[in-house]
Amino acid sequence: PINWQRAFQSEYEYKIAELFSGYARDYARNVYTGNAGTTAGSQGYIQYNGLNRQIQTNKRDAVTGVACAAVDSVVIDLNGASINTAGGTIYALMANVVNNMERLAEQLGMEVKWAFTLRYGAWQMLTQIWPCIYATTGCPTSYGIVRTSSLEEQTNMRDRLRSTRMLPIEGKEYEVVVDDTIEETIAAGGVVGTYQSDFYMLPLTINGQPALFWEHFDMNAEAVAAANAMAPGGFFSVLDNGRFLFVRLAPTHTCVQVEIIERPRLILLTPFLAARIQNIRYTYSIHEREWDTASPYFVNGGLANSPQPYFYPNGGS
Repeated sequence: PINWQRAFQSEYEYKIAELFSGYARDYARNVYTGNAGTTAGSQGYIQYNGLNRQIQTNKRDAVTGVACAAVDSVVIDLNGASINTAGGTIYALMANVVNNMERLAEQLGMEVKWAFTLRYGAWQMLTQIWPCIYATTGCPTSYGIVRTSSLEEQTNMRDRLRSTRMLPIEGKEYEVVVDDTIEETIAAGGVVGTYQSDFYMLPLTINGQPALFWEHFDMNAEAVAAANAMAPGGFFSVLDNGRFLFVRLAPTHTCVQVEIIERPRLILLTPFLAARIQNIRYTYSIHEREWDTASPYFVNGGLANSPQPYFYPNGGS
């Protein structure tokens, strides 16, 4: 809905860009942490169910309540195992998850494209140890096998992984999405430089069709028609082909306010082909800057807050 080229040339485009950027930032974590249950009964603001709610075990039939283990996701808690010191363990576990998913897809006759999502710091540390682990895993020292891998080969592989954002596991390469909206905590005990977050393995497409996608209530027809029937003309319109309802409030002198309303939901059609590996730790010296104003790694660049006030509660409170 925004003409970014004109954001610094037009006051209107600038305000819309500011509104949209603040909106996107303040609700970004809902992709993972969204929980419709926490906002049930709210007058207006209702979260959608994010990936943490959808990638779960102990699923039940929505109508009968009968346990439906066939659609359970794979969820594994590593309890703080560190990439830096337990790389072999983490590789073995990720390989097992991948093999499990690939075999299930084969049994079901599905051709699946997966992607891993993880934090930037986790990705940097994972690619640091991956060349060595990948080249030497599966060879017990008791067998007396001499394992060789040159430093140059390992450096070249590390650089290739980082530039392509592809991760080889069991002979197949998987796309990696570095996503800073995944929740991250300083590791238990407050160890500065050691952080903890989750990895996700997500089915993006199945047999060429989307398996993970957004849906939005279409504001084009009914919403605008109903609003215009009950209010003066010109107060309601749509943005982004009906994704947002754009509402103009009556101005007070030169003060003009607007609202945008969206009704999204995140659809994961096949949770049984998704996995979540929880509580992986990693240590590195200098943390990158953060987009989240509540983060200790956010750097203030002037006005940090979005346009206020919010007409729906921020954060579901």
